[in-house]
Amino acid sequence: MLLNKELSISLLKAWTADQNHPYKGRDKRTIPSQEEFEIYLDTMFQATLLREEGDSVASSVAWISKEEFIRNEIPKYRQSELCLYFENPLQFTAKNIAKMSGISNGKTSVILAHGKKPNSQIWGICYFESGLETMGSIPAGIDCSRHFAPDCPTITTLGVGSLEVSRGNGRIGRVENGEFLESHPDIVAYDMAGKYLLRLIDIEIEEGSKIYKNSQEAAVAYTYLSCIKYLVEILSQRKQGATIIVVPDCENIKDFYETSWGVTGTLEIELLQENKARLMNEKDLSGALFNLKVSKSLTNRLRNIADLAKMDGAVLLSSDLNVIAFGSKLKAKKWEGKIVEGPNDFSNSSRPVDFERLGTRHNSALNFVGSVEGAIAFVSSSDGPIRVISKDIDKQMVLYWPDCRESMFK
Repeated sequence: MLLNKELSISLLKAWTADQNHPYKGRDKRTIPSQEEFEIYLDTMFQATLLREEGDSVASSVAWISKEEFIRNEIPKYRQSELCLYFENPLQFTAKNIAKMSGISNGKTSVILAHGKKPNSQIWGICYFESGLETMGSIPAGIDCSRHFAPDCPTITTLGVGSLEVSRGNGRIGRVENGEFLESHPDIVAYDMAGKYLLRLIDIEIEEGSKIYKNSQEAAVAYTYLSCIKYLVEILSQRKQGATIIVVPDCENIKDFYETSWGVTGTLEIELLQENKARLMNEKDLSGALFNLKVSKSLTNRLRNIADLAKMDGAVLLSSDLNVIAFGSKLKAKKWEGKIVEGPNDFSNSSRPVDFERLGTRHNSALNFVGSVEGAIAFVSSSDGPIRVISKDIDKQMVLYWPDCRESMFK
């Protein structure tokens, strides 16, 4: 066994907590044993260390027996079987998972496997509809599309030594750098880091309130935060070191960076956002189709922004998400004030953070955010996490969230 047994213990605890959560309404399924999780995790981890035709293994495996799948999944979660069953089941090994690399992605398909060592087997492939996208979801459904991801442990490879653990359309956690990272609430939300983003476009949520002033403000806020989440999603997929900072409209911003790539002009992101917010609640066919077209254009422009982050240096965006500069070297003075972990729905601990260990890219972003009031930085690392740095101007301290990737929902 390559993995530390503590990982399977952590996964078992997280799975049990999710199963028994009082508000999630989970079906009472059989909880796999620690031994099963050990076999399952370790085999998938070993698969990430292999290569198939020169590429890293890309695979997603759901841990469920054929009998349980037919008994529990098909009657409740599937219009039909929509499966391929192997006439001769394969042994569940890292080598066989590597051979099947690319045929399952965790979004619309999973390989089906189950059993105790040494008799665990791969017995089929299950297909389903993808979950709701961050942007551009088709606002319609048909009977033959009623096929959901299996409500059982599912592990998807994300890269060498990196795994995602989920059930249905919900994440349980990730395995990265030898650690199990349990899922957390959405950080880019109006009551967490999103609160500071919305202030840049003059939307203020009163402390303790969960209500926007009106439906139009709600649509604008939802669209704006969805754009940020989409940028985060792209950075997460690319697994590269990058910094994107959204800055307030201020005259002295050029005092805090230098670049050979300053730009003028616009990608007209704000115009697309205005149309997206206006069309969000359109129910007639022409309005819905136009909404999808606007979403497509918006996602393309956001990808264009993420492409600029491939260059060494920070991408600076205005409050309406247009490009100010890219390839930027940040030059703000060192932040000497307080740095604490930002709150989330599971924790309000405000624990102090040792930022020195995070390296030059993170510390440059920290100093910039500390000097430019209202700026919010997103710093991605090649090892996975995308960190958020913001400043609480009222309390004169910097807030830090260790990972803002979409976590609990796929």
